[in-house]
Amino acid sequence: MKTASDTSVQIAHATAKGTVLDSNNLAIAGAVVHIFSKDTGVSVSQTTLSDGTFNFSVPAGNYTAEFFPPHNRTDLAKPSPISFSVQSGETKSLTVKFSVPTKVISGRAQFSNGIAVTDANISVYNSVSGQSMRIKTDSNGNYQFKAGPGKWIVNILPVEPSAAKWRAEGFGQEAIFSEDATAENRILNFPVSSALSKVMVTTVDQNNAPVSDAGVVLDAAGVIQTSVTQNIFREWRKSDGSGLAHFFAPQGVYFIRAFLPSESGFINPEEQKIEIGSAQDKSVKIVFRKKETITTVEITGKVKLDDGRPVDAVVWGWSQKGLSVETRANSSGEFRFTIPPNDRWSFGAGKEVGGFPYKSNQIIIDVFNAPVAIHLVLKRFGETALAPSVSVEQSATQKIIAQTQDGAKVTVPPSATAQTGNVSVDIKPTIEAPSQAASKVVSTVYEITVRDQVGQQIKQLQEEIEIVLPYDLNQLKAQGVTEDTIVPSFFDETTGTWVKLDNFIVDKEKKVIVAKVKHLTRFAIVAAADVVPPSPPTNVVAANLSGGSVRLSWLNPIADFHHAKIYRSTVQGELGSVIYHEVIGNSAVDGKGLVNGVAYYYLIRAVDSAGNESTNTTQITVVAVGTSSAVGTFAKNLRFGDKNDDVKALQEFLITEGVYPEALVTGYFGLLTRAAAIKFQEKYRADILTPLGLTDGTGFVGPSTRVKINAILSN
Repeated sequence: MKTASDTSVQIAHATAKGTVLDSNNLAIAGAVVHIFSKDTGVSVSQTTLSDGTFNFSVPAGNYTAEFFPPHNRTDLAKPSPISFSVQSGETKSLTVKFSVPTKVISGRAQFSNGIAVTDANISVYNSVSGQSMRIKTDSNGNYQFKAGPGKWIVNILPVEPSAAKWRAEGFGQEAIFSEDATAENRILNFPVSSALSKVMVTTVDQNNAPVSDAGVVLDAAGVIQTSVTQNIFREWRKSDGSGLAHFFAPQGVYFIRAFLPSESGFINPEEQKIEIGSAQDKSVKIVFRKKETITTVEITGKVKLDDGRPVDAVVWGWSQKGLSVETRANSSGEFRFTIPPNDRWSFGAGKEVGGFPYKSNQIIIDVFNAPVAIHLVLKRFGETALAPSVSVEQSATQKIIAQTQDGAKVTVPPSATAQTGNVSVDIKPTIEAPSQAASKVVSTVYEITVRDQVGQQIKQLQEEIEIVLPYDLNQLKAQGVTEDTIVPSFFDETTGTWVKLDNFIVDKEKKVIVAKVKHLTRFAIVAAADVVPPSPPTNVVAANLSGGSVRLSWLNPIADFHHAKIYRSTVQGELGSVIYHEVIGNSAVDGKGLVNGVAYYYLIRAVDSAGNESTNTTQITVVAVGTSSAVGTFAKNLRFGDKNDDVKALQEFLITEGVYPEALVTGYFGLLTRAAAIKFQEKYRADILTPLGLTDGTGFVGPSTRVKINAILSN
């Protein structure tokens, strides 16, 4: 077996070995042992030998070992993972025992009239051990699991969701057992709803000819609904050769959206709203139109990093009428869309830069009949780099486990690929994936691929594999989302659609989503998009200050506000560049690169927690007065206690970098200025501190710090 984590760069200096036993101390052959290091990314697996032993050569570090029973053995309860550390030259010995399941989870699935549900899959998951199992209800609707101790999450799902004429009511249930070996029973029954209506959607072109292979979504939430839950009715079908896609749904109000990739030449149609009664059939026609047959408006734009460099990011847009577009900017950061007019559109972009995810705010534009030019500025999305890609190569007849440093994991059962020889499992974390109507991407995206021994990609599997998607609560909160409203989804490449996964469990203790799938593509966590921009700032005032800088002040909106964003341009009517990405207060000073006598046009927008910008376009004008050639060039060292114009210029610069929230331009290098200088040094630690062998900022503005400041100003 080979992994991207332990070939070439990782050198084995330690040993982790052990024995896997059953409750009678007999060796278990064929158990799978997987060890993983979050620190180094090492992810390796072995199958125990006939005497139950395993032996890993690994780099020194901290590890978690996970143990799986042999394939198809249901008489063993999976033990909890073991965390351990091993030093260079050390041998760590582990003894692991599988216990006999002494707990029983059973119950019945039935319709409201008492008739058994015989086409249901019941799945159970234990958060501590990570064990998951699934069983089909019998001819009487009954099911039974033998389980280990702890808390189990139990869910019900149709065997064939696309064909089933019933749906479960509410969320899954929990079974909680004691931690000892005492025999216990928990009965969990599942009532299901059978009063479903049939919705038949026909996709056609402008000539009424069938459009096949279109992605069609029937959703209980519309585009402008800003909060949904995981059990929301949201189902996806692909239209057949007759352009037909059918659904079974409970009575209620629904929204239909349809998608084709942009290269098809069609414009995706507007969202349609329908209402269906109990056991009522409904027929709906969705019309795709070629771009050349309808009136369109050209949207052009540029994508830049926050340091001003253009970048070839993935750019997407979606509208309140349910339309969506996607493209990639060229190397100059330029992109172009043609879209229908008279709609409100949200545009965004994403790109991996230097191993870090970069993402723009959502720019919301009301599009009418005139062309629109927009600028998207990418800033780092969180403080954590994307996890390195992982590749594991192993025999197709063995359980294969691949895991990234951020906790994403893929477990492939033996023979799931129906291949002989070796197969490789790859996980690639990325940020480059589009958000769409009702499906805003709020997590890292994981591109998962499996290839056979000659390198051919395997997209359809013979058995379900398990995928674990991690999420970060702080990251969700920063986007105005909670863990109760996230929806795990996959991206259907053929139709360009985010599709809700059918079979998943949200583990709130481990902050992961555990899903079962039989196909491979990109996977992510999405949420309903907040499409309402905040109100714009009011009472905007611009005034000249001594030294050639400009002070801006305004009043922020009271509700739906997170921070202000400031644009500056030398051309009236154009956004120009972002000089402040995030201002929490209600004032800022601009002293960066202003030229005496030049008119500058400032635009201040409000940004909400979901990243929506206010749509105001009215600029305020000010002519720079009293600027000096010394401003923007730092030739002398500066330190605590200094008092001069160079300190003023430093304070103005630190304000523009967002590290000096007090924004006091006094010319005195006091405690506040020193604290801001430390923040700046640590913001650019790799350029300023690391070359000097430092980890913490000092506040002394010496040669290394001045070089970085002058480099930024030169841009």
